[in-house]
Amino acid sequence: MLLSKKFLSIYFFITLLSCVNGQELTISQWKEDLNYIEHQLKENHPNLYYKYSEDEFLAFKSKAIVEIENSKNNLKAYLILKKYLANVYDGHTQLIDNGLFQTEDIRFPFRIGKFSDGYFFTVVSIDKKELFGKQIVSIEGKKIDDVVKSIMATINMDNNFGKTPLAVTNLSYAKVLFGLGIIKNTSSVSIEVLNDQGKLEIVKFNSIPNNTNTLRYARMNMKPTKGKFINIETELSMKTPLHLRYQDVNYKFHWFEHLEDKRTLYFQYNQVANQPNHDETWNEFNDRLWNYIDNNESTIDKLVIDLRYNDGGNGLMMYSFINEIIRRPKFSDGNNLLVLIGDITYSAPVILISELSLHTNARFIGFPIASSLTFFSNRRTVGQLPNSKASLGIASITISNEWYRNREVFLPDIEVELSSKDYFSGKDVALKKAVEINN
Repeated sequence: MLLSKKFLSIYFFITLLSCVNGQELTISQWKEDLNYIEHQLKENHPNLYYKYSEDEFLAFKSKAIVEIENSKNNLKAYLILKKYLANVYDGHTQLIDNGLFQTEDIRFPFRIGKFSDGYFFTVVSIDKKELFGKQIVSIEGKKIDDVVKSIMATINMDNNFGKTPLAVTNLSYAKVLFGLGIIKNTSSVSIEVLNDQGKLEIVKFNSIPNNTNTLRYARMNMKPTKGKFINIETELSMKTPLHLRYQDVNYKFHWFEHLEDKRTLYFQYNQVANQPNHDETWNEFNDRLWNYIDNNESTIDKLVIDLRYNDGGNGLMMYSFINEIIRRPKFSDGNNLLVLIGDITYSAPVILISELSLHTNARFIGFPIASSLTFFSNRRTVGQLPNSKASLGIASITISNEWYRNREVFLPDIEVELSSKDYFSGKDVALKKAVEINN
């Protein structure tokens, strides 16, 4: 009788463990994938136990096994693997969603932003335009803070500052919410918002199958799927603040503008790379930037470098830019060289932050970044999980700046956090602070 009950229990589990796309894996197969991740981490990661000990990782694995055995669907099991991997606290070590259980191909037609005063809709489909800028209280009856925390547990980044914007981006992914038990199915979600009268109201969104590129988590004003949407650019048009001007379909890797009335050169650096399908290379842009600065030296007192949305690239490409700064003593002063940073800032731009910290008196303004100045880098694909078929990428080197003693995070000199009121009215308080220093 006991054997019969156990058999029925296992059969029931396997029946439930069917993915949205019809694929099925057994408990044993998920455990095999977990073992594969553990083995590859031990073999390939440059410093696996920098944050947690080997014994703690064994405990993490034991917990993951229990959760797999009690999981009710394939997406839940897949997210348990991500949760185990997230204990590494390394954003360059990731499961790539290119296997059987992709999590980003069914999306809700909204984007959400986290501000100092809460969570708000930053993009909504045009048929829900009245919800643009509304504050979110709960999702399917669960407090928004709790939902974000549950998603954060599945995200591998160097610190919780970096985990947060990724988790908020994942609020648009129906399969993530379903796999975590936030919603009952992937077809719709009910969200509780504060309306214009300050009263609670429940609104419903239907999901949309999606095959467009993965959302760039740095851009909370980027449209989540194809179609017509309301965002800060449609609402403010020409009054869109500089930091959001080239973050959607018109996205630029790097650009600058001379704020003549402020005697300031504003340079936004979004990606450390050559922009695809663009006539100008990074080196050509860098030459043009410094030629402009030199030719307009009498009208430029400050250089503001905006790294708030820069989440990586080829770090070696930045040294030509760094050398140009060091060559100009004018920008070695903390009143004349200001760097804007935030919780998106990660990987390659951290090298720039480190070099500027060492060789100049630059002041850093904004929010703590997504890593310390010592971090892992150069992700290398080590293989594919044997059953769920997701690719596993593991960092291969350590970028070491041990002189900066905080191993968790790099902190700004002047902390500035963005409120929803400032965002939706088009105010950039960090840039304002930079321009006003010692004026």
